[in-house]
Amino acid sequence: MPEKSLIAAPEIQEIKPLVSDISRMTEVDNWLGLTTEDILPNGYVIQKEKPKLTQRPLRLLQNLSINLFKTQTLQMI
Repeated sequence: MPEKSLIAAPEIQEIKPLVSDISRMTEVDNWLGLTTEDILPNGYVIQKEKPKLTQRPLRLLQNLSINLFKTQTLQMI
């Protein structure tokens, strides 16, 4: 889908006032070799360099959950 069509999509128009920047991802992970470039839509490629993850989303959620639990437990004591 061309860039102009993406930006004009109703979903994008709905969130546009809520964000400072909109970009389209064109590099995707290969899902442990299960995804190859021949099955990707035009304009997409497999990532050559993987982004470095300092904290994974699940870890962030776990930290938040533990801190909320501690706070609630201390308030009950």
